[in-house]
Amino acid sequence: MLSRRHYGESFATVKATGNEDRRRGVTTLTRTPGRKHVVRNFFILLSILAAAASPAAATLGGSAESVATDQSRFHAKRSVVQRSNYTVHEITRDDGTLIREYVTPAGKVFGVSWTGPTIADLSQLLGTYNTEFQNALRSKRGRRKAAVVRNSDLVVESTGHTRDFHGRAYLNSMLPSGVTEDVVK
Repeated sequence: MLSRRHYGESFATVKATGNEDRRRGVTTLTRTPGRKHVVRNFFILLSILAAAASPAAATLGGSAESVATDQSRFHAKRSVVQRSNYTVHEITRDDGTLIREYVTPAGKVFGVSWTGPTIADLSQLLGTYNTEFQNALRSKRGRRKAAVVRNSDLVVESTGHTRDFHGRAYLNSMLPSGVTEDVVK
């Protein structure tokens, strides 16, 4: 015979063990996890699975090894152009969007640019810098045609209109020697 009784903050299962125990009224209490613990554990597991399922992306300030992930995530074609002080990975989507990721000789992404009929996924391209970009935009008031943020290190310029969006972002601190911000276009 199983029944549920409230036992402190959680529930306990009351279980009669054997015929002689039932006659004597002996029951065994076994604690089961409380609802709070089950829900918490569920969300921890869900968070771990979500983190494992989301692929790494080549983001501003990140590693160049994951540029191929951007290619597959955007369902696009990729070409690589080698320059003297940096490398440009060009990712072209079927809808005409072109994303360029500028990589230092050390393998770090120092700049990204985009142009196309739809605005690029800035949260993916800017990575951890997206929060700084969004906060800077919120602090600016008034109507604006372009989203421009210029901090001591981070520079983001994004503008456009229907079917014609473009922009760029770069980190001043990561520009290779002999390279100016004008190459990020």
